[in-house]
Amino acid sequence: MLQTLSAWKKVWLYVALLLCCTGMGSLLAVGTVAVFLNIPPAEIPAFLSNPQGPEAVEAVKWLNTLSLVLAFLCSALLMRWLAGRAAVNGFMLNDMGWLIITVPFLLISASAPIDLSSQLNQWLIPENSVLEKWFKPMEDQAERLTHLMLMSQSGWQLVTTLVAIGVVPAVCEEFAFRGTLQPLLAKATGRIHAAVWITAAIFSAVHFQMYGFLPRLLLGALLGYLVIWTGSLWTSILAHLFNNCLAIVMYNVWNGQLETPEDSVASTIPAYIMSSITFVMLVAVLLKYSRWPHHRDAYLGVESRQE
Repeated sequence: MLQTLSAWKKVWLYVALLLCCTGMGSLLAVGTVAVFLNIPPAEIPAFLSNPQGPEAVEAVKWLNTLSLVLAFLCSALLMRWLAGRAAVNGFMLNDMGWLIITVPFLLISASAPIDLSSQLNQWLIPENSVLEKWFKPMEDQAERLTHLMLMSQSGWQLVTTLVAIGVVPAVCEEFAFRGTLQPLLAKATGRIHAAVWITAAIFSAVHFQMYGFLPRLLLGALLGYLVIWTGSLWTSILAHLFNNCLAIVMYNVWNGQLETPEDSVASTIPAYIMSSITFVMLVAVLLKYSRWPHHRDAYLGVESRQE
């Protein structure tokens, strides 16, 4: 029955599923903290936003992992079951082909436009403005929690960090956004570029970190186009994973900084120019050998509309 819904109704159905699964994940995380860690309900928000001690940080990592799986992966799988394989094009779980070798270089070379967009993002939120009063507390809290998860990594802690910050978000978020929401929007709008950028905007917004909205928007769009060009969701999962793990490595290389230091070689004008040229060349290669023409009609739902 749900398979016969219109394209836009399927979009809203998935939004409802995503919200429900997110709510269930949050409730389960709070309940787990209250029951297993013996923390009073009134103190749970403070614990989740600012865990104290290695054991508390590890607990928050696993609770965050559980929330991501329930919110994003489970909602995507439920949507595929309710609306059918064709609605999400089987998540595009196809062979990646040789284009996969471009992914690491593409992500590294994309650092130039992403860094520049980060600077623009900062400029769009002026100091002492209303926007700063709204967004700064959330940004500080997210940054503090990220530092707690990344600092003093060794042995088992490093493994859990790679899983919680690298692997799980890459898999769960890609299934939800590029695997489910993007194809649903493509069929609803009939335009692939609209689907890619709307999905990227929602992907960036749900992180609730407005100081990183533009960089995450560009990253989300790049991940969306990777799925289109290569015809495989595995490509965007790998790219997302590479981006997350690279951030963890760079955090340690830059002595605990989350952004590229201003005195770094990577922040110089020649580096930006070389990075941008490399990025354009790699995109040109992907466009030339794009698999999009082969799955365009199915992805946009052209065949189903003609039947």
